[in-house]
Amino acid sequence: MTTTITIHTTPGWASALAYDISQAEKSILIAALSGNAPTGKRAGPMAALWRELLAAPSRGVVARLVLPAPQTAHPATWANMTSATKAHAAGVHTVLIPGARLWHAKAAVIDDRIAWVGSGNLTDAAAVRNVEIWTRMNGAELATDLLDIIFREAEISDRTKRRAP
Repeated sequence: MTTTITIHTTPGWASALAYDISQAEKSILIAALSGNAPTGKRAGPMAALWRELLAAPSRGVVARLVLPAPQTAHPATWANMTSATKAHAAGVHTVLIPGARLWHAKAAVIDDRIAWVGSGNLTDAAAVRNVEIWTRMNGAELATDLLDIIFREAEISDRTKRRAP
């Protein structure tokens, strides 16, 4: 099977990823350094991405969010607990990675067949103000390899729940 690669930049990457999340049928895993879930009825590409992620469990999709635990020395992580709590309340499986080793990678895997790797965090600034690049790769082997890397590096030991049933 041929792998299709598409490169997205600001401001379009968050909308494109939100679309893939909205089309997920089985599973979503998304990881970033910083997540800042919008409050209220905010508009914009990042608000749309968060809405789709939080709505996924109600569609029967197994959704996972991986963020570093808030760290005093790294302000970008300060909103992660609030975002993880909001995601968990919506049925998203959340992992807050503790420790001195800072999770900095930004990646997503949709339905074990679409892999995203990029520079933008899950924040409004990354979606509309910063210069960010995300690469979307459509290929099951790449997606599976990325899942394996995220689970290994994040030290997530529950391998039985790694993929949707």
